[in-house]
Amino acid sequence: MERKIEYNVFFWLVLLMFAAGYLNSSSMVLYSYSISHHTGNMTQVAINLYKDNLFQASSLIVIILFFFLGGVVSGFILYKHHMRFSKGFGTVLIADGALLFITNYLTRDIFIRCMTIAFIMGNQNAFLARYEGMTSRVSHITGYLTDAAVYLGRIMRGSK
Repeated sequence: MERKIEYNVFFWLVLLMFAAGYLNSSSMVLYSYSISHHTGNMTQVAINLYKDNLFQASSLIVIILFFFLGGVVSGFILYKHHMRFSKGFGTVLIADGALLFITNYLTRDIFIRCMTIAFIMGNQNAFLARYEGMTSRVSHITGYLTDAAVYLGRIMRGSK
C-alpha cells in the first residue's frame, strides 16, 4: 500500500525546520548560544563545571530548562491535537512570533533573548510530535539524517 505524500504537510514542516534553523543559527552568531543542540550544551555544561566557570554552566542549564518549558507549554495547550492544519497550531505559532517580536524590542539583555528563543524552539519542537506514525522534530536534523540513512541502507539491501 503506497502512502500519498501530503505536500501541504511537507511544506509546513520545511518552513518550520527553516524557522528553527534560522533561530538557532541567529542565536549562535548574535549571542554565542546554541538554542536547540542540547547534547552539545550539556557537554559545555560539564566542561564549564570542570573549569569552575559556574556562570556559563548555569546559563546553559537555564537555556536547556527554557527549551524544556516550551515543550511543557506546548503539551499542555495542544494535548489532544495531532498534526494537521488547525487553529491551535496557528495560534501557538502566532503567539511565539509575537513573543519573539516583543522580546526583541523590549529588552537588549542577551540572556533574556536567548531564554525566549529557547522557549519558542522547545514549544515548536514539541507540538509536531507525530504525523501518521512519523515523528517530526523541527530542530533535530540529525534524527532525519539518521532515518534517511537507515532507509537508504534498507533499500540497498532490497527492502521496499
